[in-house]
Amino acid sequence: MEITELSNIILPDGVVRFQYITPSANFLYLGYILESLEGLCLYTNPPENKGIMQVDVVPDLLNNFQEIITAIRKLSF
Repeated sequence: MEITELSNIILPDGVVRFQYITPSANFLYLGYILESLEGLCLYTNPPENKGIMQVDVVPDLLNNFQEIITAIRKLSF
């Protein structure tokens, strides 16, 4: 799955906020996958950036999240 990381920042509380862009055909699939991993991350679509998926990850789960994103990138539909 084509997923491009646009940015990542560390928020004051230590949460890492990623911003990704993916073709609209993949957007829902990525959302469904992330939602199924309840508790791993919190994702949203900021109203000011309609084509961007914003994902917040707590530091303790960052390695797990990055492994999952790597695996998702290898998926093809």
